[in-house]
Amino acid sequence: MMAMRISVPIPVYNGAKYLPTQLDSILKQLSENDEIIISYNPSTDSTWDVIKKYEENNKNIKVYTCDVMGVTPNGNNALSHCSGKYILPADQDDLWLDGKVKNVVCAFEKSNAPIVLHDMRYADTDLNPTDKTMFAERGSRPGLLRNLIKNSYHGGCMAINASYLNVIYPVPLGVGFGDMWAGLVGELCGEPIFINKVLMLFRCHNHNLSSRNRRDLGVILPERLRLIKELYFRRKVIKNITREIKEQ
Repeated sequence: MMAMRISVPIPVYNGAKYLPTQLDSILKQLSENDEIIISYNPSTDSTWDVIKKYEENNKNIKVYTCDVMGVTPNGNNALSHCSGKYILPADQDDLWLDGKVKNVVCAFEKSNAPIVLHDMRYADTDLNPTDKTMFAERGSRPGLLRNLIKNSYHGGCMAINASYLNVIYPVPLGVGFGDMWAGLVGELCGEPIFINKVLMLFRCHNHNLSSRNRRDLGVILPERLRLIKELYFRRKVIKNITREIKEQ
């Protein structure tokens, strides 16, 4: 059986309205030895019908159910079924721009980076782009301490070298959505690559799980403390796996 080059994990919940646009933008960039892994939290809209139709019509797509509700368990379930060399997580309501896969794979092939991150542009509900980009808004650049204070990492713009997947995931509960967690573990594993190109549109709407609005410190501080604690607990695994990869 041909080894998978790319896995695209997508946790979905009540995503019927925007999911087809996202899936179409991803599928046209994939080859026959790439896969989309959809993890489905039972929804109240027609998401199930949408994803099953796509699965029937596309050999690249595999659908799995996750009965444990929530973005973290749903995301972890999607990742548990990925078999690709490179993992490119996706959200259900955004849009991949042409060249995303090509640029990300090229960055990995030029290095042994654990993480690749690219820029994205914010758009309205109808995907009309604004003049705001994530890298400009967040001052994005690598660095463990600076990203612990002000996070550069957004899951839909990240890609993971699967060699490091077992040290990055599963995402612990209580550390937020997992974007920052994955980015900081990647920082501890090696040098991430930042691609200064807009390769995705982030659709802003009233139901975004990841918001641009500043959250209350009463929410942020406990998450940060939990994140630091979990990074400390995982330090030995990070050290051992990183050493094994470098010795290969």
